[in-house]
Amino acid sequence: MSVISTKQNAPDGTGALNEKKTFRTETIIPSPKNGATNSGLRVRPGTKIYNVLAALASGFSFNRFQAERELRDHVLPSTVQKIEALGIEVFHKPEVVPGFAGSRVQTTRYSLTPNQRAKAKTLLGWRL
Repeated sequence: MSVISTKQNAPDGTGALNEKKTFRTETIIPSPKNGATNSGLRVRPGTKIYNVLAALASGFSFNRFQAERELRDHVLPSTVQKIEALGIEVFHKPEVVPGFAGSRVQTTRYSLTPNQRAKAKTLLGWRL
């Protein structure tokens, strides 16, 4: 999501400037050939979905804690859900990791199989 900031004159005529923020949440742009099918979609570079999908397509796997540190993704499960909505099958593997004061935390490790990595690279616009 990107923030677009614009300044406007105040409606009361004082000449003061008010800042108006609008949010743009577009992450998918259609391919020039065929935007009606999933095969014609591309993920916009620089977005959170692009960054996470690029890391997964490169062969890395992450749990939510690693994604927080390494990808700055605070809600990896939601990002994975959006990636799956694009037609990429993400592999989910339950795991237990150390938590605070020696406690054990159940989480999920996310990764892509080799054929899904190829599909993700196409969606990212990478050459195979």
